[in-house]
Amino acid sequence: GGITSSDLATKALEAKCAKIAGQALAGVPLWQLGPESRHPGVPYIVFPGNVGNDTAVADVVKSWALPHRRPSTKELLLNAEKGGYAIGAFNVYNLEGIEAVVAAAEEERSPAMLQIHPAAFKQGGVPLVACCISAAEQASVPITVHFDHGASKQELVEAIDL
Repeated sequence: GGITSSDLATKALEAKCAKIAGQALAGVPLWQLGPESRHPGVPYIVFPGNVGNDTAVADVVKSWALPHRRPSTKELLLNAEKGGYAIGAFNVYNLEGIEAVVAAAEEERSPAMLQIHPAAFKQGGVPLVACCISAAEQASVPITVHFDHGASKQELVEAIDL
């Protein structure tokens, strides 16, 4: 936290600018390093020394280290086929769209798929994928994340890596 965090970002990682990607915990910003950084696009937690308690860092690590298992798209589709129902698949482009799909699925108590189109993937990158995965993990109904209409093997590999 504090000066140490700033020194790590600016000196060790050569960060000159960063884009906010969200929060690791309340009051703990998560940044995405800019293109001129030593590791462009890498998420970086700025952990202020005055936030949280003695277990705050451990809480972040635990919450990220053991993500809840989400059902696979195949599992959702097989269950839908057996149950005779459809599953909505919705292309999302930003946090508001993600929240709208998840809220509607939860209200209807229905599984859903968050789809990321290659154009949205190119524009939103790590933060968009992270938001989709986080929303799927926290949803009270089964939600999967799907890379929609990838045009190349390279795009698919990049999406899977994220």
